[in-house]
Amino acid sequence: MSFDPRQVNFLQVGAERYFLLDPGDGPTVLANGSCPHRGGPLHLGRMEDGTQAVYCPWHVRKVPLRHLQKTALPLVLRRDGAVAILPDTQAAVLMQKKTILAGASRPCEAVAPLAHAE
Repeated sequence: MSFDPRQVNFLQVGAERYFLLDPGDGPTVLANGSCPHRGGPLHLGRMEDGTQAVYCPWHVRKVPLRHLQKTALPLVLRRDGAVAILPDTQAAVLMQKKTILAGASRPCEAVAPLAHAE
């Protein structure tokens, strides 16, 4: 699937969520957007300098960048766009521009969980 990363940074494929994650010292990846602990929205998580991890906003669970990179979808970024290899599915694909808090451009000084509805 082709898309413009200036216009789209969040993909939903069926029930699965993915977001563009810029770790700062490595390539941008199309990371799984669900925390492995309880499915929290990792795109709303935070990265602290030097931790090499994204902290889930629900329970402040630390998800290592290497795990997110290993489970990321294949992605090729070019000046004029991006191409991602999506899972083989018949599910609908929703492309959106969302606020992405996780990433090198959004350092945080303190990590605190956000309240969420059960």
